[in-house]
Amino acid sequence: MVHSFVIHSLLPGTCRVFYSITFCSDSKANGHVEDRSGRKEKLLAIAQRVQSEYSFKRVTQRSDLYDELLVASAEYGLNLEGGAFRSLRGEPFKSEKAILWLGRDNNGFALVCDTHENRMLAENTLRLLCKFLQPHIKNTSQGTEPVLLVDRIAAIVNRFLPNGQLLFLNHRIIRHFEKELEMLLSA
Repeated sequence: MVHSFVIHSLLPGTCRVFYSITFCSDSKANGHVEDRSGRKEKLLAIAQRVQSEYSFKRVTQRSDLYDELLVASAEYGLNLEGGAFRSLRGEPFKSEKAILWLGRDNNGFALVCDTHENRMLAENTLRLLCKFLQPHIKNTSQGTEPVLLVDRIAAIVNRFLPNGQLLFLNHRIIRHFEKELEMLLSA
């Protein structure tokens, strides 16, 4: 099961979470009610780690992020960076989690999953989410907060991750979802 999904900034400096949704909480299993600020801190810690990994990848590849922001790629997936890592028990969650992330320009997308999840399926779902969310996130080259259309983002996330469940999707189902989203978002 997917624990949470986060959209955040990637540029060096202060990491900002633009959108997040938590599907299940660590503390629900233990009978405690986790407060909102605690969840926000955990997701910010994940976003900062993804930002750090993204910056490290950029430095090791010797590509200048600011130059790439000025020259937009015609094809969406060409400059999509990604990775995965594990968070240890207690850092920041009570149990181990697998975090898969993708980054493009100043937008980072991260899925926090249970360690036993199918990682290929999670990565494919994350790529689909990035593809469908990118038109709804207006990115600026200065690193300022993008203009988010939260209701549209929530509709897309809930379509591809219903209640945090990863779905096996073929091209026909994806096309069907795309048509449903077009009708839903045009209204």
